[in-house]
Amino acid sequence: MDEAIIYNVDASTLIYLEKYYPRKDFALIWVNLEKAFESGTIYILDKTWKEIHDYTDKEDPLLVWMEEGRKAKMVRKTEDKHTVKAAEITHDNPELVKDNVSVGSAIKEVADPYIIAHSLLEKTTVLTGEKKYLPKSGSQKIRIPHVCEKYNVPCVCLKAADQEAVVPLYLIQTLSLNVHGA
Repeated sequence: MDEAIIYNVDASTLIYLEKYYPRKDFALIWVNLEKAFESGTIYILDKTWKEIHDYTDKEDPLLVWMEEGRKAKMVRKTEDKHTVKAAEITHDNPELVKDNVSVGSAIKEVADPYIIAHSLLEKTTVLTGEKKYLPKSGSQKIRIPHVCEKYNVPCVCLKAADQEAVVPLYLIQTLSLNVHGA
């Protein structure tokens, strides 16, 4: 019997989902998302929770939704072994965090290397809203999909380089199937 796929969700997935498919207009997507968190099919790291809080306005609908008693259902704790591996990933891929660490004058820690480290060590799949950009002459932005590929971590990119967000279709067709079978 195949093991169920467990998804480690990055902040961009939830941010894109709220931006393009708000709860008030797309309730079924959010019901499926909540069921997936409750069943353990998907989760976010404590570092992702903090990142969303650091980068999001306190009255943002996503943050309000997350704060409505969902933390215990959504969040897995980062352990020392994840932190050690995240440091290795950051050391080997400094461009992963280089463009993402400052907002205004504040320096903020990003969850990306922790997400990859956690999925690598726990054998879960990263679910990201980041695009895997095609290389251009000169520099290339390194994102979660690039680093996951380097470390052979399964990664589902919900935004192909030439498409708009496809998060809802994935949540309805894939995650809801896993949740209803649980």
